[in-house]
Amino acid sequence: MGNVLDQISKDNTRFTIFENDQVLTADQLNDLFNYLDVQNKLTRTKAIGVGIIYGLEIGVIDNKHLVVSKGAAITTDGDLLYFDYDQEFDQYDVFEDLNAKYPYFLNDSDQPLPMFELRDS
Repeated sequence: MGNVLDQISKDNTRFTIFENDQVLTADQLNDLFNYLDVQNKLTRTKAIGVGIIYGLEIGVIDNKHLVVSKGAAITTDGDLLYFDYDQEFDQYDVFEDLNAKYPYFLNDSDQPLPMFELRDS
């Protein structure tokens, strides 16, 4: 899958000019969605920037539960991460990056960094 913004080309940044009473095909609608999605992500990553906007502070309760405070961030892929209330986690699983294959998740020897996916019961 990889970073969407690394795969920008003329083909996925084009859009159709519509006519009155035109019947739209699935391809035309999907192209329009992809165009708007790329533009939105470019605005976030290039104009606004990436990282934590506010909140998302980490804490521990009774040495058992991890808490992430409400907040927002923009990922390097241009996705908006948003918690509208504090999130409490009491479980985790080992996370493997099987789909995106982000280079950020590899060490200098191209080995995956240890990562965990937080869960709540």
